[in-house]
Formats: sequence, C-alpha cells, structure tokens
Amino acid sequence: MYKSLSLALLFYLSFCLYPVSSYCEDWAFIGHSGKPGESNFYIFTLSKDGSVPGELLITQKHVFSIPQKLSSGKSYNSVLITRSLKCSERVISTDKAIFSNSIGSSVAKYENKNSTKLFEKIDDGEEIDLFLLNKYCTNN
Repeated sequence: MYKSLSLALLFYLSFCLYPVSSYCEDWAFIGHSGKPGESNFYIFTLSKDGSVPGELLITQKHVFSIPQKLSSGKSYNSVLITRSLKCSERVISTDKAIFSNSIGSSVAKYENKNSTKLFEKIDDGEEIDLFLLNKYCTNN
C-alpha cells in the first residue's frame, strides 16, 4: 500500500514539476489497477470546458509500472488520452492518444481526424468512462 501511495505521489509531483504550471493545478489521481504478476497502471485526469456548451475536454494519463507492447512491437510506458465528454447525453469520445516510452518520446499516435467526433454511450460496463461521468458530471 505504501509503495502504491509513494508511486502516486511521485507521479503527481512529476506533473507539478512540468514546465506548464496549469498541469499542477488540476491533475487528479483517480486510482490504479493491476493484477498480481502483471503491470500496475496509475490513472490521472485533467478537465476543462470544451468549445461547445455542455462539453468537457478530459485528458487522461495512464502510467504503467512495466512497459507495454503495441501491435507493432514498440514498447510504451504511458499513454495520454484526450477525450470529449457530454454529460447530459452520457456520451464520451476518444479524440487522440499518444503512446510514450520511458524517456517521454512518442512511439505511436492515434487521432480521430473525422470532421465529427465519434461519441459512444457510457454504460455500467465501462468502468473508467462511468467513473469520469460520475466525477465530472455531478449536476446531471
């Protein structure tokens, strides 16, 4: 337990030391997950209002304790995911994902380049999405 809390504190402080001070103000540690013998991952989020009324832009950072592999064979240690959340409609999209290695270099990217965002309904089976809905959509 102390190891998990220490790692969470370390990751939080690493965001605070990042040159852009706004990251330090709003990042929230929302938890960690993992199974014995497998990689643990730690989840942080940052939110701000979107350009459309009722839309929130959510940034998630997943940091893995053991390097992960992409289908291309490249290793990554973290993924930064930007998403759009519409509280009143209970939908979320994945707009962009950047996979980075242990020194912070990008190894792969996914970006939704469609002219319209691809939103998906949030249901009880989507644990992280449901958590984000409950955390950021308290008035709905």
